[in-house]
Amino acid sequence: MVHDNFAENVRRKADCRSTGRGPETGDWEDFEKLKINNFEGNNADTEFISHECSRDFVSRMIRRRVRRIDNRVITTTSDAKVIVKSLATAMKKADTTVEKAIRQKIAEEIVKIANSTTLEDFMKGVFSGEIQKMIKKEASKIYPVREFEITKVEKRVSKTSQ
Repeated sequence: MVHDNFAENVRRKADCRSTGRGPETGDWEDFEKLKINNFEGNNADTEFISHECSRDFVSRMIRRRVRRIDNRVITTTSDAKVIVKSLATAMKKADTTVEKAIRQKIAEEIVKIANSTTLEDFMKGVFSGEIQKMIKKEASKIYPVREFEITKVEKRVSKTSQ
């Protein structure tokens, strides 16, 4: 049952909400942060702010004798500037030169994919796992990558638009 003052309560509490995808998919591994811009009846007009994987999900990726390769890329989609943080795990302890090559390849692929899509299409690819699959395949050509995940995507907001 929807209450008449639902919109007012949401407006009063906060304009940013974190929503897990759990009720729809049955998992709580991802969290999206949305900003509520406007209400029309019982519908809310929202804007994407960020997406983040849960710490439990990330910690399950890290095992003994596995190399953790973190990466941070600032790139631009066709309609927004975003910060993409990713995590790859190598099968064994890799050399630092190999890690550097994997980081560079991951950054190249993220920039290539992001520049050719909108923010909405990029996020759909992240949620479906298609982007992760493509990047893992490319990075595995350098050294065997066990897992690859985009752990965080943040929409970068300029100071003048706030």
